[in-house]
Amino acid sequence: MGITIGKDIGKLESMNLLKTEFPNFLKEVLYKNSKDYRK
Repeated sequence: MGITIGKDIGKLESMNLLKTEFPNFLKEVLYKNSKDYRK
């Protein structure tokens, strides 16, 4: 039981990271690229 709960928590954490951190990272990259593109 404990192992599967740990795995599920890990999945939820990675999903949350994908939902929050990854889009922010993409936005930053796109923003930086658009700034560089304007130069």
